[in-house]
Amino acid sequence: MTIVEKYDPSELAQIPKPRLGEGTLAIVEKYDPSELAQIPKPRLGEGTLGTLYKAVHKFGSTVTIRKIRPEVASSDDFEFWIKFFGGLQNDSIAKLIFSFWYGGEAFVVHEYFCLGSLEELLHGTEGIQYTPLTWKIRQQIALDAAKAVTAVHKQVIANVTNLGEYIKEKKRREGLEGIPDKRMVDVNPNLAAFIGIARLCLRNDPKARPSMDQVVEMIHDLE
Repeated sequence: MTIVEKYDPSELAQIPKPRLGEGTLAIVEKYDPSELAQIPKPRLGEGTLGTLYKAVHKFGSTVTIRKIRPEVASSDDFEFWIKFFGGLQNDSIAKLIFSFWYGGEAFVVHEYFCLGSLEELLHGTEGIQYTPLTWKIRQQIALDAAKAVTAVHKQVIANVTNLGEYIKEKKRREGLEGIPDKRMVDVNPNLAAFIGIARLCLRNDPKARPSMDQVVEMIHDLE
């Protein structure tokens, strides 16, 4: 989605826009950036890109609005990544509705998911009663996450990412028993196989790691 420096309906209707699917212009007209930036928004959480809010529009629809951190918004790559993810069409990736600038700040509008964040689903929220997810559901989440990364990798060269220090440290201190949430009561015997997949993804040599397509296949084989 093209980012404009100042919201102007006549300007917005005429600037070139990457195709995001049916109804893009109608969505922009329905969600007035000046309204979205100012309506009361309950805070949902904080991420690397910025603060996440829930917003209920006057038409009754609910969306997620992320207020982008200034250091991220000022990056030379920011507009490129907005256009890139705005053009992705995949069931495993949250739909980016549109982005806009208001008052010198950048905002991104996403679909709203009523179940909350993945972190809350996996670990619960302090002070709130929590029922741990079953192993089967967690396995499905891992599979869907792998599919989402696969969809992104097919359209861009993936950078080498090191995401496994937490797991490495837990395994070093507590062994395999320290990795699953102790509140879970239905840990599946294929947990060890899952950890084996994770170890392959954490190999020191990036070239020796499996592709995300291969990870998806390996997780499928465990079902």
